[in-house]
Amino acid sequence: MKGFLALIFVLLNAVIGGAWVDPAHPPVDWGRPVRVEAGGHAGQTFVAAHGGLVGVEVGLRAVSPARVGISLWRGWHPAGEPVARMAMEVRPEDTGFLRLSLPSPQPDSHNGSYYLGVDVEWGTIELAAVPAGVLLDGGLTRDGQPDDSADLVIRLVYAPAGLVVGLVETAFETVYWVGVSVLILLVPGLAIVKLARGPGPVAADDILLAAGAGLAWYPVGLLLFGVLGWPPGLALVIGSNLVGLLLLAGLFYRGRRTETAPEPPAAGGLSPLLGLATTAGLVFFIRMLVIRGLAGPQWGDSVHHAIITELIRASGGLSSDWRPYADLITLTYHFGFHAFSAALSWITGARADQAILVAGQLVNGLAVLGLYPLARRLFGSAWAGVVAVLLAGLVFWSPAYYVRWGRYTQLAGQAVLPAAMVMSLDLVRAKGRTAGLTAATALLAAGLLLTHSRVAVFYAAFATALLIWSAIRRDALRPLRRLGIAGLISVGLTVPWWFNVIGGELPEVAAGYLKPPASRTAAEVEYNALGRLTDYLPDWVWGLAAFSLGWGLMRRNEGTFLLGIWSGLAFLATNPDLLGLPGAGFIGNFTLFIAAYIPTALVIGWAGSRVIDGLVRRGPPGVGVGLTLGLLALLGVTGAFRQLGVADPVAHSMLTFSDLEALEWVRENTPPESGFLINGFFAYGGTTVVGADAGWWVPLLGGRKASVPPMPYVSERPVEPGYVSRVNGLMAQVLAKGPTDPEVIAALKAAGVDYVYIGQRRGRVNNPTGRVLDPAELLRSPAYELVYELNRVRIFKLRP
Repeated sequence: MKGFLALIFVLLNAVIGGAWVDPAHPPVDWGRPVRVEAGGHAGQTFVAAHGGLVGVEVGLRAVSPARVGISLWRGWHPAGEPVARMAMEVRPEDTGFLRLSLPSPQPDSHNGSYYLGVDVEWGTIELAAVPAGVLLDGGLTRDGQPDDSADLVIRLVYAPAGLVVGLVETAFETVYWVGVSVLILLVPGLAIVKLARGPGPVAADDILLAAGAGLAWYPVGLLLFGVLGWPPGLALVIGSNLVGLLLLAGLFYRGRRTETAPEPPAAGGLSPLLGLATTAGLVFFIRMLVIRGLAGPQWGDSVHHAIITELIRASGGLSSDWRPYADLITLTYHFGFHAFSAALSWITGARADQAILVAGQLVNGLAVLGLYPLARRLFGSAWAGVVAVLLAGLVFWSPAYYVRWGRYTQLAGQAVLPAAMVMSLDLVRAKGRTAGLTAATALLAAGLLLTHSRVAVFYAAFATALLIWSAIRRDALRPLRRLGIAGLISVGLTVPWWFNVIGGELPEVAAGYLKPPASRTAAEVEYNALGRLTDYLPDWVWGLAAFSLGWGLMRRNEGTFLLGIWSGLAFLATNPDLLGLPGAGFIGNFTLFIAAYIPTALVIGWAGSRVIDGLVRRGPPGVGVGLTLGLLALLGVTGAFRQLGVADPVAHSMLTFSDLEALEWVRENTPPESGFLINGFFAYGGTTVVGADAGWWVPLLGGRKASVPPMPYVSERPVEPGYVSRVNGLMAQVLAKGPTDPEVIAALKAAGVDYVYIGQRRGRVNNPTGRVLDPAELLRSPAYELVYELNRVRIFKLRP
């Protein structure tokens, strides 16, 4: 593959040529320049974002006439592979960017590390700079020594062919990962869907429902295998596909022997399916492109998601022992997303952190595509589904921005949710025998419970909305009986898990939400505050959704009535204090409103379908459809372009390429029993310590213990009593007195801490306190010895 892409690059570069300056660089700030005088040297390390690096520009102005040399090396140090060098004289009037052009473009520069050096032979110059940390990766050196005060402002120049090849490579990667997910999910999921719906041709609805059904099956399968004492591993994927193929073959044979009702055609013929397929491809492509330059999954939730995935991957099934990553011996955390991530890892060999990064983007796309069959059931319109997918997948920034926090478990739940809602609708509306629909609905509900319990509450709200709507139509008994039976079966399927949950600390945590509304603290009220609706979706979306809902209610559209009832019930379930009931904060308004893309996209999708139907009916044959597809394509491409920066790694990435190299050094150069003090702060009302840079990844990627365990440490049972208080107490001491205080040093040694890890992000990721481990303080202390430094990463050893 690499050779093929290199050949494409050479051919394209010969045809296109030229150079393109990446605009993603900080603005020049001459108020804080880095001065370099005769005989001096300044260097800046960086990571190239694209392939085809052909030049580097550095902001420079001469204080006096000077002669400077500018050099570039491949690697983090000037001892690396030399790439280019130039020397020139500059005068005070030459202020601006000087470009160092490479002899030839570097086709493999994407995510590559480089060192730019500036030497002054005579005279004095100033280099444009920004505060240290504004750049995600890299660091400044002055005369061979690290300088934490600033980063140089550099602009990277690329051959356009490198950008094109990067898009081609991303397209191949998208096809590969989507193909792997199809291999994992499609056959078992489709078997569940066809068992529910009976023999007949496979429609687009079936394929998209199969994705949600497959995601629901894997946690159920892992749980059942665990009860039987079988560690499934890759056998779960293979076995699920074999059994699924047998079931589908049986249904196909049965369908040939009996007459089956044909699948209702999509409104508008093949045109909506063309729009759906194009939108789906763009949704997945953009999601893969967004993570192309990330060193790993972002923010704090990703840490425990990766560890749980590794526990499942390594053991081949569910494991309750978190060691060596944390001293915990129960796993009560929902694990549906991790089951899928582990399956990806089993098939591809991907490391757990990389598996969850890709799996997160895959379920992000699947959560959006699940709106198509749901819209078809609610509104009877394929165009409503296409518009809903387009809006949620490319136009809205939610759920695309879930990648910022690694909030993948909720996304996985929201990928299962539409399929569960569709099955419930079909179950309620079905005439005749419903055994298959009941079983499928129960399995999807069970998988949803195991994937995300809070999203399962949203499903319960929808089931209740169905019952209310049925009661309005004076037909409540039959839906109540059918949904009740499915609900009982789903609870039965998950009973082993609930016994496991009871054995942990989660029930005690959940009980804390059951206090009466009047006894809630100010911090708890603030935590569940509604906030600004425009923080979740733009104001025009809320306005258009309200208009569409009102339009649908005026037209007595059943789907809009159901969406309205469901949304109201979900809001009350999140805010039971409005009814004087306990439980506020268990779901959280944040959790509710980051899922608001579902009802808003659906109801706007219905309104859009009405407009499209008008265009198609009233215009000349083919014109309305062509205009519709053109407008949708324009919206999709515009939205996709706007989503390119959704990850915002400077604000949300804990893990950088500098940290990956440092963590590898930790694994290879420190004793296996070593413990590390890392940056952290108290969150969730002061109950939980969380990490604030790549130090939180030390257990998984460095293979050593860290002073801050993965976040679920407060809800799982520890190996020894008092674990939570010891963790919290140690961090409280460090934050209150600092790591060089004699009492703190004694406490660190007693806790088994041998090293201090300060990551590239210096403890400032999502840290509202501003209190971080200061490397300058540790350098001044005789109790610590600096043993490793790379860019802004520092590792200190605690002296005996």
